[in-house]
Amino acid sequence: MAADGSTLALTTTSFTVRFDRFLLPSTVLRQSICIQSKLGPVNSSAECQGASELFLEPTYDPTRRAVTYRQAASGPTLQAGQKYQLTVLPPPPETVIAGGGFRAFDGAPLEGPVTFQFSTAAMDPPGATLEEPASGDLFCSAEECEQDCAASAQVTSCVAACPSCAAACLCDPAAPECTNNCPADDDTCRKACNECLDCKPACQTSCVTEKCPLSVRTAFSTCSFGGCHLGSPSLGAASGLDLSTPDAIAMTAINQVAKQTQYGENADEPDRTPIHFGRAMPLIDPENPGNSYLLYKMAVGPSAIGDAAPTPEEIARLRGSVVLGLPMPPKPGLPLRPIDMSAIADWISQGAPTPSCP
Repeated sequence: MAADGSTLALTTTSFTVRFDRFLLPSTVLRQSICIQSKLGPVNSSAECQGASELFLEPTYDPTRRAVTYRQAASGPTLQAGQKYQLTVLPPPPETVIAGGGFRAFDGAPLEGPVTFQFSTAAMDPPGATLEEPASGDLFCSAEECEQDCAASAQVTSCVAACPSCAAACLCDPAAPECTNNCPADDDTCRKACNECLDCKPACQTSCVTEKCPLSVRTAFSTCSFGGCHLGSPSLGAASGLDLSTPDAIAMTAINQVAKQTQYGENADEPDRTPIHFGRAMPLIDPENPGNSYLLYKMAVGPSAIGDAAPTPEEIARLRGSVVLGLPMPPKPGLPLRPIDMSAIADWISQGAPTPSCP
């Protein structure tokens, strides 16, 4: 976003603020930024004249160290053809920890207000809508079986019509579902093979696995691969954490306090609004990625996150105070991709659903 207001935005736009440090989740509030049409210095949320006019819903993703503010569907939106000022606010001096204004996870305050300006378009394009929160899906794989007694007499004519596609159209008893591997520009071959896609050996039971979106489950497979977080705690899953199935995740991770954060009174009960970061922190806190210990274990581990990776200094701060033990996944394990970490954070922000297999 340009500082001079030349950046053009829709009236339905959302705002993402990125930080170089991990944040104290309790300071991620709608009062921690100010958007108003009056241009000029704003030092605290009390000085924000647009606070009562625009209702913003924040979501914090610690894997990106980013806060996204979305305009609420129930409230007014930005006005068309208007110049605005966005100010990222520090906490007021009298605030110890909680309250409007951003702090890093160790309590360090944002040094001072950071201001940007932008302008809204004179008219939004047709169909412009408010941005919906991102979602990460965790699905089961459902297997459906049935008997198929269809004759496979077409195989002979199929192969004869297109000899070069014999391998694509023949039914392999070990893999009875035919696939169309013909070149896209070979219409004769494609027609012949399409006629044989459903050929199966007579009266053989056919099982089809429904391949649903597996974004979160695929991401967790990196952690369960090799047996680290696979199986029940009694069978040796590391730290008692099993990430191999939705049921296991629900039982061993969701609302379960990370052992490394169990200190103070009632330390075995998840603290969802901690005054001090990292006390009684759940491994997965539904709807609250910023208070989910598992994400920080991943954030300090080997990752393919590139330019968005935390600095070595920030990783050292986190590991020196909260994230103890080996990172996830430990070396020489495969690094988590940015898309994997984002999928998990988005899934948690949506409530960390774990649907059962049918």
